[in-house]
Amino acid sequence: MTTRAVLALVDSAQAFLDQPEDPAALAEAVRKLGLAELSAATALVRAAEGDARGKALSAAAEQLGQFVPAGGLHEGFAKAALEEAAASCGLIRDNGLKAVKKLITDGFKRGKKSLRAVDELRRRAAQGEQSRPRIGAAARAGAHKQTWK
Repeated sequence: MTTRAVLALVDSAQAFLDQPEDPAALAEAVRKLGLAELSAATALVRAAEGDARGKALSAAAEQLGQFVPAGGLHEGFAKAALEEAAASCGLIRDNGLKAVKKLITDGFKRGKKSLRAVDELRRRAAQGEQSRPRIGAAARAGAHKQTWK
């Protein structure tokens, strides 16, 4: 095959274009991913014991806070779910509602500041990735430095 024939073949080939994404389908995928992450995060907080409870709650709030700007979670709904999880593991009883709400709010603020969050979450949702959050690892690494009972 000659160079001219190869060039003619390349020129006649259809261009490779990224398929345009359906915004509604992408939004639904991000929402489903957000709800899956919320379920996993609240389960980890409920299962936490002792000093790990505050760290798990802080890490969960930060992780879930990344979903708010991406449209994957409603902030009030996610905060209420985390408060319920904190109550069920005894954190509100031991530290008080005010301290727990502050911990959740601070975690959400950190999460919403994540520069990679929106694009990364949309990419994961578009690919249909349903990986579980790595909240436990973040909590073990000391995501929150405050000492909790």
